[in-house]
Amino acid sequence: MGILDDYLTHGAKRLRISVHDRRVDPQSDHPNAGNRSLLDFASMEFGVAAGLSRCPTMIDAYSSGDPYTGLSVRAGYSHVPRTRVKPVILSLQYGGGVLLIQGRLGGSGRQAQRLHDLHRNEFARYWQWSDAKTLKACEEGVLVARDGWRCLVTSRTPEFTVRNWPIQTNAAAIFRLAGLMARRLSVRICAVVHDALLIEAPVERLELDILRTTECLERASRMFLHGLTLRVDPKVIREGERFSDEKRGARVWAHVERTLREMEPSEA
Repeated sequence: MGILDDYLTHGAKRLRISVHDRRVDPQSDHPNAGNRSLLDFASMEFGVAAGLSRCPTMIDAYSSGDPYTGLSVRAGYSHVPRTRVKPVILSLQYGGGVLLIQGRLGGSGRQAQRLHDLHRNEFARYWQWSDAKTLKACEEGVLVARDGWRCLVTSRTPEFTVRNWPIQTNAAAIFRLAGLMARRLSVRICAVVHDALLIEAPVERLELDILRTTECLERASRMFLHGLTLRVDPKVIREGERFSDEKRGARVWAHVERTLREMEPSEA
């Protein structure tokens, strides 16, 4: 039995058991528990959509390294930062329209319409796949992920949900399979963090476990995405260091730590 077949048969059950396994316990008493790595899938949501739909232009955009800004620049939004463009491009995947674009990016109605039309035309194969999935779900009353997870669809189910669910659910399945493969290689998994795996290892084995986990993540993505390999970006957090997202998290944690210090009772 192949590893994917084994996962499809036993994966969910084993995953529930593994929650109580010391190898995934984030409160480990391992002497080198402070050495960790966060292995993050780059642009995962866009990549999963590209792989599932087998859309060649979407795959090319993903392979370029930044699949979000290309269309926005062509539509006249070159002045808008990537952090604002990204959620709009992802919303367009699930049926977001011109009013959404204007509300989040500004600009004229013509400009927003151009971005909307560019997405539909540039990624036509994706939209054929998404439309077909949506129609089938509405006709049969159910969505089914590649690993068998199901979601009931009724007349009250929003279109956004029907288009979004296959992307999110298959992304989760990639992590389940990657986690099972990593455990077979004795990698210590702390947690899944959105679109990343957090692992820990003794300092002398950290580099090897990063390579092993990267291979598990890449292999799982290929299995679910018709051969497309999602990029993995590992970040190392040494003992005594703290992980923070320099663009979004540093200011928040600085505020939290400053507030905690101010709340500490002063020494007499």
